[in-house]
Formats: sequence, C-alpha cells, structure tokens
Amino acid sequence: MAAYNFMRFHISRDASTRAPQAGAQFYHTILKSVDLEQEIANDRMENVNAWLKQEIHQYGGPLEPDELMRKVTGESFDPKYFVEYIKEKFSKIYF
Repeated sequence: MAAYNFMRFHISRDASTRAPQAGAQFYHTILKSVDLEQEIANDRMENVNAWLKQEIHQYGGPLEPDELMRKVTGESFDPKYFVEYIKEKFSKIYF
C-alpha cells in the first residue's frame, strides 16, 4: 500500500504513462534512506518530505525526467521495479 501511495504523488513531468513505473523506482530508492512503512504507520512524513525535497522536488523543473531518474536512483529508468511492485501487489490478491 505504501508503494501505491508514494507512486500516486510523484507523476513524471512529461505526464506519460511511465509515471507509475518511475514511481516504483523512486520508491525502491527511498527505502534505502527512509523507513517509509514506519513513517506512514506513525503518521509522520517529515523524513519522507525531506527526502523528496532534497532528492526530487528541487530538481523537478530544470531536469528532464530521464536526467532526474539517473540523479535520484543512480540508473536510467528500469521497468523491473514496477514489475516487482505489480507481482507483489497481485500475488497477495490472487495467489
């Protein structure tokens, strides 16, 4: 659920259909720095907001989406993160 909520609010600047996939990659990256599940459980988003401001929001305007992805995650867009998210989400529902 946290991944879904995180992805909903981080739509890529080009408004393409790749936005949810990019959100999954950003989500994977934030987990390295912030205990996102704990932040959400405690209804405390200060660390999440600080990470977003430092890593994404300050660069969102001047950088193209692919440049932002490389700066934030250290790699180009990779659909494997979205595939992992989809597998995890739907395996809990259907399997």
